[in-house]
Amino acid sequence: MRIGTLLIIGAIAYFGFMSQQEKDVTDTFLSTMYNFVKEKISQIGNQVDRNNSSQLIKLLIDNDGYNLDQTNDLLGKDINGNEIRDDLDALLQSKFQNYQNKEEISKIAKAMQDFISVKCQSNNESQCKLTHDKLQGVYQEISRKQFCDANKNCISPEDIYEYVKKVTYNTTNRIEVFNHNMKAMDNSR
Repeated sequence: MRIGTLLIIGAIAYFGFMSQQEKDVTDTFLSTMYNFVKEKISQIGNQVDRNNSSQLIKLLIDNDGYNLDQTNDLLGKDINGNEIRDDLDALLQSKFQNYQNKEEISKIAKAMQDFISVKCQSNNESQCKLTHDKLQGVYQEISRKQFCDANKNCISPEDIYEYVKKVTYNTTNRIEVFNHNMKAMDNSR
């Protein structure tokens, strides 16, 4: 049997034991991750510079030994009060310590956490729009920056953004609120 067939059979068996809501969340997450990985593989295949490709692969896979918070708490612990989960902050500070514009990476994480700090409802639409606009503004700001280390190994702003998104929204609860808020913002236009 081919590996793909085995994966499909395993997924069918796995989904058989889940509630509809869990299936929907898992399906959305898997679909998002599949498209993300597919896009990254395509980008890696199209890159000429192998240093950048190896940097991207390392970025996507390696959390440098950090265990990210997996609790149901949306925002996690923030002992230093910088509005970024402490585990996430430590990972990003370590991973990008030798990169220019590393302070911009913290702005991304902060904006992403702000966006899920409240679940968008009709009674807080203006607050949700503010956090959504802030997230979009940070994305626009970083898209004009370069993220290179001292050896001139560079990672695109898009890859930085997607990585921070992956490690920020790293639990089902965080993904659910992010997806809900994005959908609410799409519907408000």
